[in-house]
Amino acid sequence: MNSAMKYFHSIGAGLVIPATANTIFRTCPDGAITAPYGSFVLDLTAPEESLWKNVHSKHRNVIRNAAKNGVEIKSGTEYLDIAYELIRDTLKRSKVKFMSQHSFRCFVSSVKENTKIFVADYKGTVQGVAVIPFSDYSAYYLYGGSNRNTISGATNLLQWEAIRSFRNLGVRRYDFVGARINPEKGSKQKSLMAFKQRFGGQLVQGYMWKYALNPLRYGVYALAVGLLRGGDVVDQERHKLCSERLSYKEKSEIP
Repeated sequence: MNSAMKYFHSIGAGLVIPATANTIFRTCPDGAITAPYGSFVLDLTAPEESLWKNVHSKHRNVIRNAAKNGVEIKSGTEYLDIAYELIRDTLKRSKVKFMSQHSFRCFVSSVKENTKIFVADYKGTVQGVAVIPFSDYSAYYLYGGSNRNTISGATNLLQWEAIRSFRNLGVRRYDFVGARINPEKGSKQKSLMAFKQRFGGQLVQGYMWKYALNPLRYGVYALAVGLLRGGDVVDQERHKLCSERLSYKEKSEIP
Protein backbone atom coordinates (compact mmCIF):
# COMPACT_ATOMS: atom_id res chain seq x y z
CA MET A 1 0.00 0.00 0.00
CA ASN A 2 2.91 2.33 0.68
CA SER A 3 4.25 1.57 -2.80
CA ALA A 4 0.84 2.33 -4.29
CA MET A 5 0.83 5.75 -2.61
CA LYS A 6 4.30 6.45 -4.00
CA TYR A 7 3.09 5.51 -7.47
CA PHE A 8 0.03 7.75 -7.29
CA HIS A 9 2.23 10.61 -6.07
CA SER A 10 4.63 10.04 -8.98
CA ILE A 11 1.86 10.39 -11.57
CA GLY A 12 0.54 13.59 -10.02
CA ALA A 13 -2.57 12.35 -8.24
CA GLY A 14 -3.92 14.76 -5.65
CA LEU A 15 -5.55 12.40 -3.17
CA VAL A 16 -7.05 8.98 -2.57
CA ILE A 17 -10.66 9.33 -1.42
CA PRO A 18 -12.32 6.83 0.97
CA ALA A 19 -13.41 3.57 -0.60
CA THR A 20 -17.08 2.65 -0.78
CA ALA A 21 -18.83 1.63 2.44
CA ASN A 22 -18.58 -2.05 1.49
CA THR A 23 -14.78 -1.97 1.66
CA ILE A 24 -12.88 -2.67 4.87
CA PHE A 25 -9.09 -2.62 5.11
CA ARG A 26 -7.10 -4.59 7.66
CA THR A 27 -4.33 -1.98 7.52
CA CYS A 28 -3.55 1.41 5.96
CA PRO A 29 -0.60 3.04 4.22
CA ASP A 30 1.73 5.11 6.38
CA GLY A 31 0.43 8.66 6.75
CA ALA A 32 -3.16 7.85 5.81
CA ILE A 33 -6.07 9.58 7.54
CA THR A 34 -7.96 6.69 9.11
CA ALA A 35 -11.20 5.79 10.87
CA PRO A 36 -12.51 2.54 12.38
CA TYR A 37 -14.98 0.49 10.36
CA GLY A 38 -16.28 -3.06 10.39
CA SER A 39 -18.63 -5.72 9.05
CA PHE A 40 -20.73 -8.55 10.46
CA VAL A 41 -19.74 -11.95 9.05
CA LEU A 42 -21.60 -15.24 9.42
CA ASP A 43 -19.88 -18.64 9.38
CA LEU A 44 -21.98 -20.66 6.94
CA THR A 45 -20.16 -23.89 7.71
CA ALA A 46 -22.25 -24.12 10.89
CA PRO A 47 -25.43 -26.26 10.82
CA GLU A 48 -28.57 -24.40 9.75
CA GLU A 49 -30.12 -25.08 13.16
CA SER A 50 -27.21 -23.27 14.83
CA LEU A 51 -27.47 -20.32 12.45
CA TRP A 52 -31.18 -20.02 13.17
CA LYS A 53 -30.63 -20.28 16.91
CA ASN A 54 -28.11 -17.42 16.76
CA VAL A 55 -30.60 -15.11 15.02
CA HIS A 56 -32.07 -12.62 17.50
CA SER A 57 -35.52 -13.57 18.79
CA LYS A 58 -37.07 -10.39 17.34
CA HIS A 59 -35.72 -11.27 13.91
CA ARG A 60 -36.95 -14.84 14.21
CA ASN A 61 -40.44 -13.66 15.12
CA VAL A 62 -40.82 -11.24 12.20
CA ILE A 63 -39.30 -13.78 9.79
CA ARG A 64 -41.90 -16.36 10.81
CA ASN A 65 -44.71 -13.80 10.57
CA ALA A 66 -43.62 -12.57 7.14
CA ALA A 67 -43.57 -16.12 5.77
CA LYS A 68 -46.94 -16.87 7.41
CA ASN A 69 -48.45 -13.70 5.92
CA GLY A 70 -47.48 -14.66 2.38
CA VAL A 71 -44.16 -12.91 1.72
CA GLU A 72 -42.26 -14.95 -0.88
CA ILE A 73 -38.54 -14.83 -1.60
CA LYS A 74 -37.61 -15.17 -5.27
CA SER A 75 -34.31 -15.03 -7.11
CA GLY A 76 -33.22 -14.39 -10.68
CA THR A 77 -31.71 -11.89 -13.10
CA GLU A 78 -35.20 -11.08 -14.35
CA TYR A 79 -35.48 -8.89 -11.24
CA LEU A 80 -32.48 -6.75 -12.25
CA ASP A 81 -34.48 -3.65 -13.21
CA ILE A 82 -36.71 -3.59 -10.13
CA ALA A 83 -33.63 -4.21 -8.00
CA TYR A 84 -31.94 -1.21 -9.54
CA GLU A 85 -34.95 1.03 -8.95
CA LEU A 86 -35.37 0.07 -5.30
CA ILE A 87 -31.65 0.38 -4.53
CA ARG A 88 -31.47 3.77 -6.28
CA ASP A 89 -34.57 5.09 -4.50
CA THR A 90 -33.45 3.78 -1.10
CA LEU A 91 -30.09 5.51 -1.42
CA LYS A 92 -31.77 8.67 -2.68
CA ARG A 93 -33.77 8.85 0.57
CA SER A 94 -30.41 9.06 2.34
CA LYS A 95 -29.15 11.62 -0.18
CA VAL A 96 -26.67 9.15 -1.65
CA LYS A 97 -26.27 8.78 -5.40
CA PHE A 98 -26.18 5.38 -7.08
CA MET A 99 -24.59 4.33 -10.35
CA SER A 100 -26.50 4.59 -13.63
CA GLN A 101 -28.77 1.75 -14.72
CA HIS A 102 -26.38 0.98 -17.58
CA SER A 103 -23.44 0.70 -15.17
CA PHE A 104 -25.48 -1.49 -12.86
CA ARG A 105 -26.39 -3.80 -15.74
CA CYS A 106 -22.75 -4.01 -16.79
CA PHE A 107 -21.69 -4.84 -13.24
CA VAL A 108 -24.23 -7.65 -12.87
CA SER A 109 -23.42 -8.99 -16.35
CA SER A 110 -19.69 -9.05 -15.60
CA VAL A 111 -20.20 -11.40 -12.63
CA LYS A 112 -23.49 -12.95 -13.74
CA GLU A 113 -22.63 -16.53 -12.76
CA ASN A 114 -21.48 -15.37 -9.35
CA THR A 115 -24.19 -12.89 -8.44
CA LYS A 116 -27.66 -13.57 -7.11
CA ILE A 117 -30.53 -11.08 -7.05
CA PHE A 118 -33.11 -11.81 -4.35
CA VAL A 119 -36.49 -10.10 -3.99
CA ALA A 120 -39.14 -10.25 -1.27
CA ASP A 121 -42.55 -10.30 -2.98
CA TYR A 122 -45.90 -9.68 -1.29
CA LYS A 123 -48.99 -10.14 -3.43
CA GLY A 124 -47.15 -9.03 -6.57
CA THR A 125 -45.36 -6.05 -5.04
CA VAL A 126 -41.63 -6.25 -4.41
CA GLN A 127 -40.92 -5.20 -0.83
CA GLY A 128 -37.15 -5.45 -0.79
CA VAL A 129 -34.17 -6.55 -2.86
CA ALA A 130 -30.62 -7.76 -2.31
CA VAL A 131 -27.80 -8.02 -4.85
CA ILE A 132 -25.17 -10.47 -3.61
CA PRO A 133 -21.96 -11.41 -5.44
CA PHE A 134 -20.37 -14.61 -4.15
CA SER A 135 -17.55 -17.12 -4.45
CA ASP A 136 -16.88 -20.38 -2.67
CA TYR A 137 -15.21 -18.33 0.06
CA SER A 138 -17.89 -15.74 0.77
CA ALA A 139 -21.15 -14.08 -0.25
CA TYR A 140 -21.31 -10.28 0.03
CA TYR A 141 -24.53 -8.36 0.68
CA LEU A 142 -23.33 -5.59 -1.60
CA TYR A 143 -26.52 -3.68 -2.43
CA GLY A 144 -29.96 -3.67 -0.88
CA GLY A 145 -33.13 -1.62 -1.10
CA SER A 146 -36.75 -1.54 0.01
CA ASN A 147 -39.89 0.40 -0.73
CA ARG A 148 -41.25 3.04 1.62
CA ASN A 149 -44.02 0.87 3.07
CA THR A 150 -42.33 -2.49 3.47
CA ILE A 151 -44.35 -5.30 5.03
CA SER A 152 -42.99 -6.12 8.49
CA GLY A 153 -40.34 -8.82 8.35
CA ALA A 154 -40.02 -8.89 4.55
CA THR A 155 -36.38 -7.78 4.46
CA ASN A 156 -35.54 -10.01 7.44
CA LEU A 157 -36.98 -13.01 5.62
CA LEU A 158 -35.10 -11.94 2.48
CA GLN A 159 -31.78 -12.03 4.32
CA TRP A 160 -32.49 -15.33 6.04
CA GLU A 161 -33.41 -17.08 2.80
CA ALA A 162 -30.31 -15.63 1.12
CA ILE A 163 -28.19 -17.00 3.97
CA ARG A 164 -29.81 -20.43 3.62
CA SER A 165 -29.34 -20.37 -0.16
CA PHE A 166 -25.62 -19.65 0.00
CA ARG A 167 -25.07 -22.19 2.75
CA ASN A 168 -26.74 -24.82 0.56
CA LEU A 169 -24.39 -23.84 -2.28
CA GLY A 170 -21.40 -24.55 -0.05
CA VAL A 171 -20.34 -20.89 0.37
CA ARG A 172 -18.36 -20.60 3.61
CA ARG A 173 -19.18 -17.07 4.78
CA TYR A 174 -21.93 -14.46 4.51
CA ASP A 175 -20.63 -10.90 4.79
CA PHE A 176 -23.17 -8.16 5.55
CA VAL A 177 -20.67 -5.65 4.15
CA GLY A 178 -20.10 -2.57 6.24
CA ALA A 179 -20.98 -1.41 9.74
CA ARG A 180 -20.01 1.72 11.58
CA ILE A 181 -18.38 1.20 14.96
CA ASN A 182 -20.45 2.40 17.93
CA PRO A 183 -22.94 4.54 15.97
CA GLU A 184 -24.97 7.12 17.86
CA LYS A 185 -28.07 5.88 19.62
CA GLY A 186 -31.22 6.61 17.60
CA SER A 187 -29.29 7.20 14.36
CA LYS A 188 -30.00 5.48 11.06
CA GLN A 189 -26.54 3.90 11.23
CA LYS A 190 -27.41 2.40 14.63
CA SER A 191 -30.63 0.91 13.25
CA LEU A 192 -28.82 -0.56 10.24
CA MET A 193 -26.09 -1.98 12.45
CA ALA A 194 -28.67 -3.63 14.72
CA PHE A 195 -30.43 -5.18 11.72
CA LYS A 196 -27.21 -6.82 10.56
CA GLN A 197 -25.95 -7.71 14.03
CA ARG A 198 -29.14 -9.57 14.94
CA PHE A 199 -28.45 -12.27 12.37
CA GLY A 200 -25.73 -13.51 14.69
CA GLY A 201 -22.58 -12.68 12.77
CA GLN A 202 -19.22 -11.75 14.25
CA LEU A 203 -18.14 -8.12 14.04
CA VAL A 204 -14.87 -7.96 12.10
CA GLN A 205 -13.15 -4.60 12.61
CA GLY A 206 -10.82 -2.77 10.28
CA TYR A 207 -10.35 0.66 8.74
CA MET A 208 -11.60 3.17 6.23
CA TRP A 209 -8.99 5.66 5.09
CA LYS A 210 -8.02 8.44 2.71
CA TYR A 211 -4.68 9.89 1.69
CA ALA A 212 -3.54 13.43 0.93
CA LEU A 213 -0.97 13.38 -1.87
CA ASN A 214 -1.19 17.08 -2.74
CA PRO A 215 -2.07 19.42 0.16
CA LEU A 216 -3.80 22.02 -2.03
CA ARG A 217 -5.96 19.58 -3.98
CA TYR A 218 -6.77 17.65 -0.84
CA GLY A 219 -7.78 20.91 0.84
CA VAL A 220 -10.22 21.69 -1.97
CA TYR A 221 -11.74 18.20 -1.67
CA ALA A 222 -12.04 18.45 2.12
CA LEU A 223 -13.74 21.85 1.88
CA ALA A 224 -16.18 20.68 -0.79
CA VAL A 225 -17.18 17.43 0.92
CA GLY A 226 -17.46 19.26 4.22
CA LEU A 227 -19.90 21.77 2.77
CA LEU A 228 -21.91 19.15 0.87
CA ARG A 229 -22.16 16.35 3.45
CA GLY A 230 -20.48 17.50 6.62
CA GLY A 231 -17.41 15.46 5.66
CA ASP A 232 -16.84 12.03 4.17
CA VAL A 233 -17.16 8.76 6.11
CA VAL A 234 -13.59 9.05 7.42
CA ASP A 235 -14.28 12.55 8.75
CA GLN A 236 -17.51 11.37 10.37
CA GLU A 237 -15.93 8.33 12.03
CA ARG A 238 -12.39 9.52 12.73
CA HIS A 239 -13.14 10.79 16.24
CA LYS A 240 -14.03 7.23 17.29
CA LEU A 241 -10.50 6.07 16.54
CA CYS A 242 -9.17 8.80 18.83
CA SER A 243 -11.64 7.74 21.52
CA GLU A 244 -10.63 4.09 21.20
CA ARG A 245 -6.94 4.99 21.51
CA LEU A 246 -7.64 7.19 24.54
CA SER A 247 -9.68 4.42 26.16
CA TYR A 248 -6.87 1.92 25.56
CA LYS A 249 -4.30 4.36 26.99
CA GLU A 250 -6.42 4.96 30.09
CA LYS A 251 -6.86 1.21 30.65
CA SER A 252 -3.12 0.60 30.21
CA GLU A 253 -2.36 3.20 32.89
CA ILE A 254 -4.60 1.54 35.49
CA PRO A 255 -2.29 0.00 38.13
